[in-house]
Amino acid sequence: MLKLVLSALSLSLITSVATAQVVDIDGGNSWNGWQAVGDSQSASWVRGALDRTFTIYSAYFVLDAEQSVTGTRLVNNTVGNGTSYTGDDAASLFAGSWQAGDRIVGIGIRYVGATRGTTWFFHLDAGGANILPASSFGAGDGAFSFDVGDTSSYIVNLAPIGRGQVRQYSVWYGFSQNGSPQEGNYIIPYGQSPSLAMPVRSFTVLDAGSSNLSKSMQYFVNIDAVLRANGGATYGDADFGPNSRFAFWEGSQVSGTQFTQQSFRIPQLQQRRTVLNGRPALGATVTLRHMLPLGLPGHIAGFLFSPPFAGEVPVTVPGFAVDGLLRVDPTAFPVFGVQLTDGVALPSLPVSVPNDPTLVGAQLECQSFDLSPAWTFYLAANDVTLSVVAN
Repeated sequence: MLKLVLSALSLSLITSVATAQVVDIDGGNSWNGWQAVGDSQSASWVRGALDRTFTIYSAYFVLDAEQSVTGTRLVNNTVGNGTSYTGDDAASLFAGSWQAGDRIVGIGIRYVGATRGTTWFFHLDAGGANILPASSFGAGDGAFSFDVGDTSSYIVNLAPIGRGQVRQYSVWYGFSQNGSPQEGNYIIPYGQSPSLAMPVRSFTVLDAGSSNLSKSMQYFVNIDAVLRANGGATYGDADFGPNSRFAFWEGSQVSGTQFTQQSFRIPQLQQRRTVLNGRPALGATVTLRHMLPLGLPGHIAGFLFSPPFAGEVPVTVPGFAVDGLLRVDPTAFPVFGVQLTDGVALPSLPVSVPNDPTLVGAQLECQSFDLSPAWTFYLAANDVTLSVVAN
């Protein structure tokens, strides 16, 4: 059966990215799939007010085709009810520059007590050296500047149209010592109104009875949208890397401008994962992906296949270290899609399923891996099963 299915499936190679995981996207009513970074008075504080209170979250996931925005979107130009979200809509996740299978990183803010927000600047410090927290909460030595390739997204609730949406995505092409746009060394490639061409999306929940005060905010950057032609290749957005930092300016402009700035490292992947994106129906193409941390160029990656295998076994390879357990049949696992990593894009393998009814019910197990220059095999912490179904 293995030979039959492998010969029937057309396997080819592309350089792309992925890992699938459904997370809560609802403006901040819930936070499943996110991880807490700290609070407004923790080690992420750069400068600003000392009495603003909120919790900070981050997320790092791949946009699954089944990802949705939960809850109800607030009708434009109406006051909030405390639960419905505003900002982008569910369709925006798969429109414009965004595609299923893209890597997404997110920042979340959940306001606590009486603190609320109306205005945000979300920043990417690609090199991780320009926007740095103060040595302690309240100290005056936090760093704030932009360098070539850093980006900033501007969101404001005070405009009647586009509340909670990114209105301006700026890319710096020269150094800015104090992060000031007035220095004139940035471009606005998508204009100054919300656009699905931007590599960013955002969602927020307004306070009940308010048209501009947010109780929570979720902001997302699509790494792969930045890497494609509509992003970095055209406008100079910098690549994400292991030292990249997220930062944001948040504040309220309703009763005098009160603000803080925060900065923290983009979360790194804790375990390597094999991801199947798509449904292996007759005539369809699905994509297998190997998710590994950013900033690891020169690794040899690939995909192991076998008939269905229920167990997991330790494996030894003479002359090599092995990290992880083998989750495919140890007696038969051909390797496909061998490729070198570049530290940014992640290994991918599209699998085209022939439109042959005799294949319905056929199954293959797949586990991805990478081999480091230090001769360590890293096996994904999971495997996936391709089960062919009728279209």
